[in-house]
Amino acid sequence: MKSEEVIIGMEKEYAIIGVTSEGMHVPEEDLRQVAELMATLDPRVSRDRTPQFDNPMGARIYIDLTHDADEAVSGACHRFEIATPECPDARTLALYDAATDAEALARFTAITAHPLVFGLPEANYHLIKSSTDWKGNWWGCHKNYRIPRAVDNADLFCYLAPFLITKPIWAGAGGVGPRQGAAFDDVRREIGPIFSPRALAIVAEMSSGTTFSRAIISISRMNELNSLDLPDWKRLQLIESDALMFPQTVYVEAGVTILLLRLIASGRFPSSFPRFKMEQGGSVVHTFHEVVRDPTMRAVVEMADGRKFTALELQRQYAALLTDYASVVVQSDQDADVLRRFCVIVKALGENPFALAHECECWFKQKLFLDILARAGTDWERCHEVRMRLRNGGSTDVRGYLLMLHHQMCALDAWGIFPSLWSAGTLTRFFSPTEVAGARGSAPRSRAAYRVAVLQRARELGLKAFVGGDNWKVLRFKGYNRTVELEKADPTSRGNDEHLAAAMRALENCAASKAEI
Repeated sequence: MKSEEVIIGMEKEYAIIGVTSEGMHVPEEDLRQVAELMATLDPRVSRDRTPQFDNPMGARIYIDLTHDADEAVSGACHRFEIATPECPDARTLALYDAATDAEALARFTAITAHPLVFGLPEANYHLIKSSTDWKGNWWGCHKNYRIPRAVDNADLFCYLAPFLITKPIWAGAGGVGPRQGAAFDDVRREIGPIFSPRALAIVAEMSSGTTFSRAIISISRMNELNSLDLPDWKRLQLIESDALMFPQTVYVEAGVTILLLRLIASGRFPSSFPRFKMEQGGSVVHTFHEVVRDPTMRAVVEMADGRKFTALELQRQYAALLTDYASVVVQSDQDADVLRRFCVIVKALGENPFALAHECECWFKQKLFLDILARAGTDWERCHEVRMRLRNGGSTDVRGYLLMLHHQMCALDAWGIFPSLWSAGTLTRFFSPTEVAGARGSAPRSRAAYRVAVLQRARELGLKAFVGGDNWKVLRFKGYNRTVELEKADPTSRGNDEHLAAAMRALENCAASKAEI
């Protein structure tokens, strides 16, 4: 896997919630309308005509299924989803993660700032990036990596899964989760700190499912040639991690994953390195849940040969491994920066993890929660017994306040805590607003640029083009009975000049004929 062959992307779910001034939940059908308007930007466009790719980034913008949420997230909700454009490296992925957040927020604000214009009730609407409804549903993210088809799936699990289930100690979203043994619908809401809410959704080690049998490593799309068109490559989809608010963590997490995949693909992964085996089954999933519920990072992970490590010890092993094999995996200045940052993070985890509060959001949240508990004179076990006064004159128990805060720190709108801290300069931005705005207005160096150019030319020629899903073999045009077939572009952008020229000729022939294709 040479640096020019890397291609990665991310799919993210957002929750839309709303509460009226009377404290009533906005009905689900109204929240669905908000999502429809965010996706189409035009109330006259029906769902089956959604121009999913028609944006300057070449991202995919669409809506997802609905489900009810309980009082922990203020009632009914609806989901909206964005897939970043294909990105050639980890830093570009982090930038377009921020850019797609900005795009989602801009669309959301344009609608909810004037709800009556769109026939919506007046209410306080919020856009939440990563959270849970406490009934077993999560708004997570799927990360996709282009890897050599020759890489064995068993090797991916054996070598990569130990990294995936222990990285939440620095790469998790953090927050609040149900305590060990507590059910999600437990009315007592026995809560505790958690490194990754998403991890509790994982129920299998390796699976083709992404909804009811979510796995540490998903093999559902490895043969999906619509996404990866070259015969020597396949698509690896990882669904075990959270959508993050800190771009710097997205950058390091994706970058380290690329380095590990590169080492696995090289066939030089050392035989002495701790690994899993496929037969370990559900014990790995159980260990994953224990790791993310243990703020001390001492949960034990048992390897295939019987050796046992804590989550921190395993992350140290991976940092040392990549350092030892730097000559194999480091192919650019960015790779070197990723490895340096990873080693700094792992070192800080062993010395003073709270020093990472401005770098890793799981430690920012844990520090904040512990400060609140200390000020209230309570702890996690007794936080439901202590009440605290709110600024609006009301009161709640500390447990309820922490649950509310958990979701507020996932909000992208003005209600959100992190946007306020960035605006105030309390937290340093990883990308400047100018960089994010620039990404919103242009596509990265990948197949996304091909998409943008094709759809822009179609508009110039008066053709209303749309595609379904992520299939770029064909374009359909409103008013015609058939489709225009296009050569599928290489995700890395190499060779796309020829593909783009062919697509432009097809568009111009279509516009010139003014006849059914």
